[in-house]
Amino acid sequence: MKNHYFIVQTILLFGTLLLFTACNRRHTDNTQNKSDYTTTHNSAYTLTILAPAMYHALIDVATSVMVADWKERDKHLNIELETYRWMEKQTRLTRLRVEMMAGQAPDIIFLDNDPWVVPYSIRSFFTAGMLADFYTLIDNDPILNRADFFGNILEPWEYDGRLYALPLTFGFEYVGINSNLPLSIIDRFATLETITMHEILQIYL
Repeated sequence: MKNHYFIVQTILLFGTLLLFTACNRRHTDNTQNKSDYTTTHNSAYTLTILAPAMYHALIDVATSVMVADWKERDKHLNIELETYRWMEKQTRLTRLRVEMMAGQAPDIIFLDNDPWVVPYSIRSFFTAGMLADFYTLIDNDPILNRADFFGNILEPWEYDGRLYALPLTFGFEYVGINSNLPLSIIDRFATLETITMHEILQIYL
């Protein structure tokens, strides 16, 4: 449940930061769904999202929150979500590269792959100058500042001091050992700063 909450919060942050930097190019006349918002509007904004299908339900929750928030401020926000399944992944991300080059990529992109290794990784996108720097967006926002975030979690995602991606989740793994075990085992365990499952099994063997 905590992971779900963190993902929803991340989506809300993405939307808040990117909406005003990306959506103006998608500015449309207020001609659709007029009953959903008051006639004082003279514009509507569309935010496009590309994500693996596994995030569909969570993004729907964030979408409802964002649309409701905009409606309270007498504004209209439309969110267009495109999802792809695992078997479609390579084809869709190959097309994403073409969209990036043409300047027609979605406003928000979720990737579930290793961002540093695979050919269609986000690293290839931001090294080509195709993604916004989150630090710049945060620094320019009158409400947010970098202290609002876990800096030590974001630092591994930096590239040349800039932040082009946010992790959806993060966590810590730890292990303990029974104090009733022979002292030789405890002493060997205590000398290690980190330990793998293979190493701990070797100790027990």
